[in-house]
Amino acid sequence: IAVFSKVWYTGQQADSLTQAAADKGSLYLTDDPDFAASYGKVYALRIRQDAKVFDTSDRAQVMAVVERLFQDYEDGILSYELRGWIERAIEWHGDKAAEIIADEIAPNEIRNESAYDSADFQVWLWETFEFDVVTFWDEDTALLLNAVEMAVEVEVDVEV
Repeated sequence: IAVFSKVWYTGQQADSLTQAAADKGSLYLTDDPDFAASYGKVYALRIRQDAKVFDTSDRAQVMAVVERLFQDYEDGILSYELRGWIERAIEWHGDKAAEIIADEIAPNEIRNESAYDSADFQVWLWETFEFDVVTFWDEDTALLLNAVEMAVEVEVDVEV
C-alpha cells in the first residue's frame, strides 16, 4: 500500500514530532512539505507497516463504518456531538442519511473542513475499529490517528 512507502509531512507548533504526537494524538499528513509548512515546523515521517488502515476510497469499508456508527446511534452510545451529527443527517436527508454520512467520511481530501476535524469522531474510529491511519481519494493527504505508536520520524532534505 502506498501509504507505507511514501514519506509524509506534518506541520506542527511542537518542538519535536514526538511532542506533537503526544500532545495531539493524531496528526494530519500531506506529501507536500510546502503545505505542511503553512501549519508550522515541518516533520517528515513514515507510517509503520503494521498500521491498520481505513481506506476511505473503499466504499465497502466506508459503509461498514457507517453501519456501525448508526448502530451505535441506535444503541445510544455515541457522544453528544456524534449523536447530533447523525440526528441532523436523518432530519435533513431522511432515508439518504447513511449515504450522506458515507460521503462526508470519504471526502476527496482533508485540506478543508471535514468530519475528521471532530476529535469525537477520531476517538470513535480508534476505539471502535482501532484504525491507525485514514487515507483519502487524493492519496496526498492522510490522518494518522495513532501518531504516538505509528509515526516513525525520518530525515529528509527539504527546502521549505
